[in-house]
Amino acid sequence: MAALAAGLPGGNRNNNGNFNNAGNNGNWWSSSPNGSNAWNRNLNNNNENVNRNNNNQRNGFSVRCVRDADTNTPGAVTARHGTGDLFSEQATEALRQGLFEAYYECRRNKRNKPDALAFEVDFEHHVMDLHKELLCFTYRPEPYRAFLVERPVLREVFAASFRDRVVHHWVMGLLNPHIEDLLSPRCFACRKGLGVHAGHRAIQADLAAHPNGWVLKLDIRGFFMNIDRSLLRRRLLKDVQDWNLNGMDLQVQYVLEGLLSVDPIEAASKQPHRRWSELPPDKSLFSTSPGCGLPIGNLTSQILANYFLNPLDRWIQEECGMKHYGRYVDDFFLVHHSREALMNLVPRVRGFLRSKLGLTLHPRKIYLQPVSKGVLFLGSFHHHDHAKLSHRLKGNMWLCLKELNQRAQEKKGVLSASDAQWALPKMNSYLGLSGQLAARRWQRKWLKSLDSAWWRVLRLSGQKMVVARHCRRWTGT
Repeated sequence: MAALAAGLPGGNRNNNGNFNNAGNNGNWWSSSPNGSNAWNRNLNNNNENVNRNNNNQRNGFSVRCVRDADTNTPGAVTARHGTGDLFSEQATEALRQGLFEAYYECRRNKRNKPDALAFEVDFEHHVMDLHKELLCFTYRPEPYRAFLVERPVLREVFAASFRDRVVHHWVMGLLNPHIEDLLSPRCFACRKGLGVHAGHRAIQADLAAHPNGWVLKLDIRGFFMNIDRSLLRRRLLKDVQDWNLNGMDLQVQYVLEGLLSVDPIEAASKQPHRRWSELPPDKSLFSTSPGCGLPIGNLTSQILANYFLNPLDRWIQEECGMKHYGRYVDDFFLVHHSREALMNLVPRVRGFLRSKLGLTLHPRKIYLQPVSKGVLFLGSFHHHDHAKLSHRLKGNMWLCLKELNQRAQEKKGVLSASDAQWALPKMNSYLGLSGQLAARRWQRKWLKSLDSAWWRVLRLSGQKMVVARHCRRWTGT
């Protein structure tokens, strides 16, 4: 059994075609049939037992070790395509390059964060450690750090460690092109070339198409907290079998198993905050049902949330025939000339969410009104011929301005390049949104109230703020 003990936990293929347990256990056929079944040996990564099992011969098990521990002889192939050798130089180099690219993407705009700096001190060593762990199926995610943010609303955020975020960027770099091929163009959140601005343009065009029609806006109750991870995992692993992942099929499945099988709150540290008690139960992973919930704050959660709700998008557009539809995360709208058609759609959407996705339509967030009265969507109030900033967005902009001016006063007007880098994403987020809505007058009023000390390290370039020229050599920009 020495050869078996050196085998990697490649999992198995069930007789229905699904792949399971990559990284958790390995199964090896013997030469002894037992009717329609056959005997096999099983090893698990959490104990030293060598188990003897009797399984259907249509299962896909290994017939030898996927890797010879003594000679390092290549032997593993991808789970679906079977054309790549998992331990060939080409495959290992592809993984190495992918992880380094993921690292550079992960640190972008976050290079001055403490965890990013700690990783960067010896980043080549850290990346190669991840490379080895993924090849050997020994990678384990570290516990999350949970904290609260208060703007734009009170929300719970789970922060993964920097090394885990590198892995998230790597796995999503492989999965996202395939997920993008599935998604509806009317799903706007966290997508390159779309986002908030595309959502604004879409709803504006749809309202203009029915200026005398009706608009229905709906919301899913506790969306992220109630995503069934088991359902998501089954759907995703089934689709992954048909995607070309550059020979990294087993590693991707292994990472997905860890992301979707382990409860995010397990060993998570909870940062103290005076407002934890104010968070509603349906807005916290600490209060959700077992097996449910994706952590807000993960790149993987943003993309997988889009993937999870894609059946709803397709059903509304293709089965219900609703052309004027759009969704941003769990907030979606429909525009139609008939009030009755939209009213009749509400119970159908409620039933689809419950039966197909295990989700609930929020009973207090169903809005049906004439297009002429406008509709609030993505922080803006939209009419068929114009849009304006919402009161909440204006309030958040003033709170941001207060924070900026307070920092300038604390520094007694002497601001550094690091202060400029801290301020840029905050300011440009609001400037971009208000500029898209043609709220230039409001922008000028907002910028005029900015402490003059900021204008020594920042300047306005078009519709966004940039670091002043004399500060750039200190920021590397």
